[in-house]
Amino acid sequence: RAQMEKGHSASVRAGSSSDSSVSHPGLGQLEQWLGLNAEQVQDILVELKSDSATSGGTGGGLPPVAMSFNSQSLLQDVYLRMHKLLYQKRLLPVGIKESTLADGVNDVWGHERGGPVVRVLVERFLQKVSTMIPEDSLCLEWGRHYSAGILNDICNCGLQAGYCEKSWSLQYGDCAEGFYPDRKEICADVTNFSRVLPPGTEFEVIICTQVFEHLKDPNTAIREIVKSLIPGGTLIFTVPFMEQHHQVRGQFGDYTRWTIAGARNLLETAGLEIQLLETGGNSMLATAAQMGFGAADFSLEELSEDTSFGYTHTLEPASANEPDHAPTNDLPASEAQYMGVYILATKPDTL
Repeated sequence: RAQMEKGHSASVRAGSSSDSSVSHPGLGQLEQWLGLNAEQVQDILVELKSDSATSGGTGGGLPPVAMSFNSQSLLQDVYLRMHKLLYQKRLLPVGIKESTLADGVNDVWGHERGGPVVRVLVERFLQKVSTMIPEDSLCLEWGRHYSAGILNDICNCGLQAGYCEKSWSLQYGDCAEGFYPDRKEICADVTNFSRVLPPGTEFEVIICTQVFEHLKDPNTAIREIVKSLIPGGTLIFTVPFMEQHHQVRGQFGDYTRWTIAGARNLLETAGLEIQLLETGGNSMLATAAQMGFGAADFSLEELSEDTSFGYTHTLEPASANEPDHAPTNDLPASEAQYMGVYILATKPDTL
């Protein structure tokens, strides 16, 4: 968060060297309203004129913007032109100046701009549900990123000691298959990790964040998770809906994206009961993330669950007699593009 706030403050300072409320000779009202000073305007013009693709080959600029009959405002058509222009100039997706990709486009997706937006949203969800789970629970997580951080009190994981008393880490691909009590690790594929557990081993909390998009067989994996939860145990489950393709060659691929209905069906078909289901982000955050923006490009308010941004949609569990095709819980148009689905579910005592 400190990095995000620092990056945001820097970006605000860089973009506000001119007070738009003060008149500046030689600047039009639009430039002043956008917070551009004379030097910045000149730099932009030089860059545009140097590109024959944006100057008609003569430096004379592009044809006048025409407002589409489908547009609500001329601003939308201006934005569309800028959107296409920045892609043509390889300035979108937003990224570091020197990319490791041959074509120079973004290959880090927000990591150098305060971190990915989705990470902030997932962490906020975990902070929220941390108050809904008993402390000192026996936890299992892919890695130990959140059980040793945000969920430390729940999983009794002490960072200073470097040892987690009640938090186990599930690893795959970089260790020999087995059960390692000395370092609280289980090395196995998520689709059959229970076979390496000692008889009777069950967990009170399983933390599964941004994992299932990397699984070839998510249905088998969720059944394995349910098998390893105690009756009444809790699953913290997050999956992406709008997120860039990402994989680690030789370790895991990238196979799926999850809608609200898809994530819900996966868990309920396996017998879990959903206690809380939320979407992370809205159209503004989701589309911005696709263009490479990071958390530092937004204010804390814009990323907050307490405003019209961020967590704007919470679904209550559907009633048992509700038909599958009933048009319930429809998302408003502004929220139809969300970044992920975040769920708190429990295993019934009778399962």
